[in-house]
Amino acid sequence: MYPLVDVLGTAPNPVPALRHQRTLLAALHDDVQAAWQNLSEEGVTDTWRGTAQQGYLDRLEHLRSESRALARLLEDAVWEATAAIDRAHAGLW
Repeated sequence: MYPLVDVLGTAPNPVPALRHQRTLLAALHDDVQAAWQNLSEEGVTDTWRGTAQQGYLDRLEHLRSESRALARLLEDAVWEATAAIDRAHAGLW
């Protein structure tokens, strides 16, 4: 990978942009994590039965599964941004 250079031919410091990216990813992760935790079956009562209830529960479980998977991917992205910052500090960028 070739570093970007400015008009003077010097490579800009990538650390501030990487830190900003990490901050945005962490905030998005927190939002997705909160949404995942708020998806529950608490609103379903024993008086609500049948096909509609099962469809609702199936969709709710699908949303929980997808949200959790997204949260894990965002955790990985935050880790990658942190690793990129470490590499930039070490001059390995």
